[in-house]
Amino acid sequence: MAAPAQESSQVNSQIYYDSLAEGFSEQDEFWNNSYDNEIWRLEHDLIQPYLDESSPLLDLGCGFYPHSELAANRIVIAIDISRGSLNVAREQGDQSDRVALIQADAEVLPFHSGTFGQAIAGGELFNHLDYRKCLRELNQTMKPGGVLLLQFGAKWCLDSLWALLDSHTGGHIGYALTKEEARSFFRGCHRDVSVTWEVTPKGNFNVHLLGVGNVRAAVTSAGFDIVDTYGAFSISGLIPLPLQQRSQPGLFGRLAAVLIRCDRMLGRLYPFRAFAGNVFFVCRKHR
Repeated sequence: MAAPAQESSQVNSQIYYDSLAEGFSEQDEFWNNSYDNEIWRLEHDLIQPYLDESSPLLDLGCGFYPHSELAANRIVIAIDISRGSLNVAREQGDQSDRVALIQADAEVLPFHSGTFGQAIAGGELFNHLDYRKCLRELNQTMKPGGVLLLQFGAKWCLDSLWALLDSHTGGHIGYALTKEEARSFFRGCHRDVSVTWEVTPKGNFNVHLLGVGNVRAAVTSAGFDIVDTYGAFSISGLIPLPLQQRSQPGLFGRLAAVLIRCDRMLGRLYPFRAFAGNVFFVCRKHR
């Protein structure tokens, strides 16, 4: 019964982000905040030491903002399930013949075996689909020894605790978690959980918040070794995410920026790399 639910989630994701693309010009400023800028910076910086020019880079779930800056020395193949998002990326970005934008499903990648030596699964892609299936697809698509950077929203972090509180106090902070979803957090503390999450100013969306151990086990099972782990937004989670994203350049936004800089010193330390809003794995496929 799991497969139909995941398939429905993918379709929902496509429809949702197509609708966001229709009003992108009014929403572009929303993503210009310390939180989203830090995710972008980390995706770039964490994979940069592993990149080479001998293989194209696969940019999975690129959305409106493909990693075009990494195309200076290599071909970037940027895919997304939302055609509307790719149209925005094409219109807004400085695209060259070294960046290809392709509509595709990350669970059924349209590439030959061993095509890529490097890949990014960013944009919290794993929170939107069957990440175990996506990892198996990546294993088939990547070369032996290839490097994969993935990042995902973790289930247990300060931001989730704010959302749990908000679900029982009327949603005044700005989350969309329901009381039933809040109760499901505790039915299996280590299980992934499906929740309603307010991820954009346009409305709510259903995503999966993931257990760090579950993703780690799935990565290993799919034939990858984890060579680096980084946890972002640990203490900056003291400020609820809706306030971080909507307060620029207000007091909460400025304070969040300071705390995010503090988080940079903690990202590779235990327990901060596990109890974090977003977790990054640098993975290498078995040779």
